[in-house]
Order: sequence, then C-alpha cells, then structure tokens
Amino acid sequence: MIQRTRHFQPVKLCFFHNYVNLQHNSVEESSFGSRYKQILEKLKDQDLSLVEAYKENEDLQIKLEATREAGSGAIRDATRKLYENYSKKSEDLRSNHKAEQQVLRHTCNTSGFGPETPGVTAQLHQGECQDLCLQSKLRGTRTYSAAVAEHEETFKKSVEKLHNVAEKIEEKHGRIVELENLMKRMEEEKLGLLEKQWLLENEISRRMLNPGKNGCVNVQIELCTTQEQITHLQHLMMAQHQSLGTLIQEREELKNRLQEQDDTIENLREKINLLESQNKELKGKVEKVGNKTQKISKGTSVKESMLDTMSPYFMLRNTQNKFLKGTEKT
Repeated sequence: MIQRTRHFQPVKLCFFHNYVNLQHNSVEESSFGSRYKQILEKLKDQDLSLVEAYKENEDLQIKLEATREAGSGAIRDATRKLYENYSKKSEDLRSNHKAEQQVLRHTCNTSGFGPETPGVTAQLHQGECQDLCLQSKLRGTRTYSAAVAEHEETFKKSVEKLHNVAEKIEEKHGRIVELENLMKRMEEEKLGLLEKQWLLENEISRRMLNPGKNGCVNVQIELCTTQEQITHLQHLMMAQHQSLGTLIQEREELKNRLQEQDDTIENLREKINLLESQNKELKGKVEKVGNKTQKISKGTSVKESMLDTMSPYFMLRNTQNKFLKGTEKT
C-alpha cells in the first residue's frame, strides 16, 4: 500500500503541473489575443487617417491646379492688354507721323519751294546750317552759364567759410588776450608772493639770532602758507601756459585755412571772369548769326513766271520773235 501511494503521488503532481501550464497558456493566449485586437484597431485607425489625408491631399491638389489656372489666365489677360496698348500707341504714333508728313508736303507745295527752285533750296539749306550752328552756340552759352553759376555757388560757399574762419580766429585771439592778461596777473602775484617769502625768511633768520624770543612759530606757519600758494600758482601758470600754447597753435592753423580760402576765392574769381568773357564772346557771335538768319529767313515770293522769263529758252524765243517781226515789216 505504501508503494502504491508513493507511485500515485507523482502522478497527481504531474496532472497538477499540466493543469497549471494549461491555465498559464490560456492566460497568455487571452493576453496575446487582446494585444492583437488592439494592434488591429490601431491599424484600422491609421488606415482611416491615411484615407482622410489622401482625400485632403486630393482636395489640395485640385485647389492648387485651380489657382495655377487662374494665375496663368490672369497673366495671359495682362500680357494681352499690354500688347493691345502697345499696338494702339504704335498705331497712333504712325498716324501722327503720317499726318505730319502730309502737312509738311502740303506746306512745301503751297509755298512754291520745290526741286524746281534750286536757289531757294540752297538758301534754305544754308539757313538750316546756320540755325544748327546757332543752336550749338546757344548750347555752348548755356554750358558756360551753368559753369559760371556753379563757380559762383562755390565762390559763395568759400566766402561763407572764410567768414566763419575769420570769426573763429577772432574768438581764439580774444581768448589768447584774456589768457595773456591772466598770466600777467599771475606773474605779478607770484612776484609778490616771492617777495613775501623772502621777507619771511629774513624775519625767521633774524629771530633765530635772538634765542630769547620765541616768535618764530607764527612766521614759519605763514612762510609755509606762502610757499604753498607759490606752488599752487606755479601749477596754475603751467596749465594756463599749455592752454595758451594750444590756442596759439589753433589760431595759426586757422590762419593757414584762411590763406587757403583766400587762394581758392582768388582762383574762383579768375575762373568766373574768364567764363564771363567767354560767355560774352559767344553771345556776340550768337547775335551776329541770329541777324544773318533773320535776313535769310525773310519770306520771298517766287513765281514760276519770273523763273520762265529768266530762262535762256525764253530769251531765245523773244529774240526769234523780234527778228520775225522785223522781217515782216520789211
């Protein structure tokens, strides 16, 4: 009995372990199934989001194509309008040019100046040449006038700078005079203090000879005070001397600048005088050429009958007619 019970116990244990394993496997299978379901749900959600994104992308693509088409249409309209405006302006210019040509031809035909009047055309050509020369000279006078105006402007600026420099020199000179007077007063005060120091030193030496009297302390204190005043005054005089030297140097620099401004003003005066003389010469030439063009450009009426009477053929016919009349009379 003991052996049977011992043999039966391991069989029970084996069944128990198998049962536990089965339970564990079922738990694992259930957890795996739940995870699988969660993964499937996530995949479904992702598929739905992808479908929505794809739809949005299609909508955006359609909108982009629509905007591109609208932009290209606007560009086409703008280019068409520009081309129409350009063609319209070119047609207007052509029509105006043709109208001007017709007006010129009409005036030439009505005035009687054409290829059959070479003398008049030569005079007109000469007048045009003189007119061109006159225009060039007028341009020259304008350039000279502009140059004169420019030099006058620079001249005014130079004069203003000259006045400013002169004012600065006067200011520096006034400060220099004030410092020189201050230095003189300081020198006088220094001489007085040195004299006082000499007197105090003599007084101390005189009292030192009489040891019975003890009145040197006050004199020594006064001597120390005088010496301190002298040293302080010397420092002030050195500082004022440095500032005076700086002012004198600045005044010399301003004088040099003043001389430079004088030189520039003199040069500008010479240039202005030269340009004015050249401008006067050009104006005289322009007046002469203008008088000549006025003489040439006076209206002269030329008739074809006048030209016919002066032609050699007409003169020959007149002589022939006179000869025939003379023979008939005889």
